[in-house]
This record gives sequence, C-alpha cells and structure tokens, in this order.
Amino acid sequence: MGREARIVFLSLLTILLYGFIILLEKGFLVLPFPLFDSIVFIAGIRFLFWADNRKTRLVLGLFLSALLFVIASKPFMLEIFIDGQNLEIFIASIWPDVFKLVHLLLFIVFFSALIRPKKMMEWVSFCLLLALLIASQMPMMDFLLFVPFSVLVLYLYLRKAMLPIYYLFILKASLDLLEGVMMLFST
Repeated sequence: MGREARIVFLSLLTILLYGFIILLEKGFLVLPFPLFDSIVFIAGIRFLFWADNRKTRLVLGLFLSALLFVIASKPFMLEIFIDGQNLEIFIASIWPDVFKLVHLLLFIVFFSALIRPKKMMEWVSFCLLLALLIASQMPMMDFLLFVPFSVLVLYLYLRKAMLPIYYLFILKASLDLLEGVMMLFST
C-alpha cells in the first residue's frame, strides 16, 4: 500500500471509528459530515507536497481551490470564524452564492484539466460528467450532489489511468457517498 492509499485509508478509518464510538456511546450512528470537505482539503495539501510534476500540481491546485470555496460557503465552517449576528448578515448576503458559483466554475476547470478529452467518446463522457456536476448544483436536483465524484472515479478506473493522486478523488467520492447515505437515512 502506497503512501497515498495509506492516507486515504487512515482518513476513512478515523471517520468510521469516530462514528462507531458515537454509536457505542449514544446508540445511533453519526459521522462528522460537515467536516468531510475539510478532511479532503487537509489530505489534499499532503498530496500537493508529494506531487512530482507540474500537471499534477495544477490539477491538485484547482481541486483544492474549489474545495476551499466549498468550505467557505458552508455556514457550519464559518461559525468558527464569524460570530452569530455577523454570520446571519453574511448568509443573507450574496457572498455564499458567489462562493458556490466560483467553486462550480473551479470544478469545471478542474474536470477539464484532469480528463483532457481527445477522442469522441471521451468528449461525450466529459460532457455528461459536466452536465451531472451542473445538475447537482440545482436546488431541485440536490440529491445528485453526492454523485459527480463517484462517477469521476468510475470513469478514471474504466480508463485504466489510475495515478496516485486519484486516491484523493476516491476519498472525496467515498465521503460524498457516506454523506448521501447519512442524509438518506436521516429523513
């Protein structure tokens, strides 16, 4: 097991162990899903230090920039830095929507830098993936929010182009699916 796989495995194991301890103490399973993007961001910084070529650094930089805007658009994370009244003013302003738009645009650029389609079938797959990403941001289709990175990982696996940095995307897809399952069973 390489160092990339090890950090992903330890991240997932830590999250599941946290949920298991809550299960033993309280009698119900709760995972720290508001912190999932922060965990991926921290692991991504480590992956950025391990990156050896310029293209990998560019792809990781785009991914981490997009994650930074995702984190900045979540009220749970902003509560750490902003007090209650100012947080309400900030949430009522246009800035959270601007952050969501910027993170969507950065993810689109990230997907195009990662996949770089050349053949017709790659273009079709790329366009479908972008359509899924854009559709997941619409309020009526927010149930798709947990799917785009799983589809991306599946696409990269089927292309048989697995690089060590793809473990970071596997971590993001796993945490998105865990969050989706938690939301599904909480309703």
